[in-house]
Amino acid sequence: MSHEPAAIAAWGLPSAHRFPTRPLTDDAFTDLFHRCEMGRALGLLGLAVGGGFPATETQRAQVATQWDAWLAHAVRVERLTLDVLATLDATQIGAIVLKGVALAHASYPDPSARVFGDVDLLVEPGRLHEAGETLVATCAGSRAEPEVRPGYDDRFGREVLVRVRTMEVDLHRTFVNGAFGMWVDRDALFRDPDHVVIGGRPVRILGPADRLLHAAYAATLSDWPPKLVAYRDLAQVVIHDDPDPTAVLTRAAAWHAEAVLAAALVGTWRALRLTDRPALLEWADRYRATRRGRVLMAASRGPARGYTSQLTSLVAIPGFTARAAFARAVLWPSREYREARGLGRFGLIGLGARRARHA
Repeated sequence: MSHEPAAIAAWGLPSAHRFPTRPLTDDAFTDLFHRCEMGRALGLLGLAVGGGFPATETQRAQVATQWDAWLAHAVRVERLTLDVLATLDATQIGAIVLKGVALAHASYPDPSARVFGDVDLLVEPGRLHEAGETLVATCAGSRAEPEVRPGYDDRFGREVLVRVRTMEVDLHRTFVNGAFGMWVDRDALFRDPDHVVIGGRPVRILGPADRLLHAAYAATLSDWPPKLVAYRDLAQVVIHDDPDPTAVLTRAAAWHAEAVLAAALVGTWRALRLTDRPALLEWADRYRATRRGRVLMAASRGPARGYTSQLTSLVAIPGFTARAAFARAVLWPSREYREARGLGRFGLIGLGARRARHA
């Protein structure tokens, strides 16, 4: 019988998990509860407890209380999302809603299954720094850290984090650091978006193929180790949204992201023990990454990935002048940035080297 968090993350999908026939002990259930909450699978635990997973009344109350708190927070996040979008619209900065807010409304039949903690927006190309400054100026926001060097945000950055109303607004230029993030065609993401309605307002989200690829980056290259919800998001998009495999593979090839997609699909099906075998999984099982793909994946994962992945950007940045500007920025960031991050003379690369040695 399975009562591991991965089994809860697979709840409602065809899987090989067999669930207990009687309630867990309070200690075992509390452990499951905390691990599901850390993996952002608490909403799925709530659905499981209400849908056949055996639990005592005390255990049900424990889940209900915390789930309600997460859902109340989700409403505040959605309200802030709409307010930030309105602020950016006023300055004609385009943005697409990403991650939890988007997926809860687009890919999960019951949005309460997908809890989330902050606002994530993809900002139109060339406007990331301006978007961050706009929120600081008009929403009483504060940047989490200074720009690495003037111009870095819009040329090379992944994201700008701004704190507004005690919540985080994560403004993205691309999905991940390094070469894989540099290869994302950001203009294409804005050409054919989907829409969902939040609080009575239609907002832009990624189209199905792009949602799947974004979920693949999250399940392989974002957090380490990946959160349970990243695996469920990817499975949910594949099974529920059913994106066209040809469109997905065409996009992945254009972004040099086949290795990312294959690793995400195989890893998700293994982690959640899913039994459906969609066409994309059959492709992933057959796929063999190139040597370059394997090297880039290795540099983009693990505890030092936030620093080692930066080096892979040099593979994707076109032109000697641009590569030199990037290298100068990460090797010798501005004094303000170094002081804010507590970095030494060699900036991010020096810190990454130290972390890699001790990993």
